[in-house]
Amino acid sequence: MIKAALLCITASPTLRPSMSQVVRMLEGSMAIQDEISDPSIFGEDSRFSGIREYFQQMIPQGSSGAQT
Repeated sequence: MIKAALLCITASPTLRPSMSQVVRMLEGSMAIQDEISDPSIFGEDSRFSGIREYFQQMIPQGSSGAQT
């Protein structure tokens, strides 16, 4: 859920998933991107630094695919 939420709060609306994609991610029928490849995806807003750090600590390196 954290991965999907982080994708939904990206700075650029064009990079955010649609609601149907979010539903498929949460149902497990669509893989959720493990890494956010562009660190500027959250913009330079410092409010997201804590979220970004928490997310990076929670996701083990090398994991992939949707988790149930």
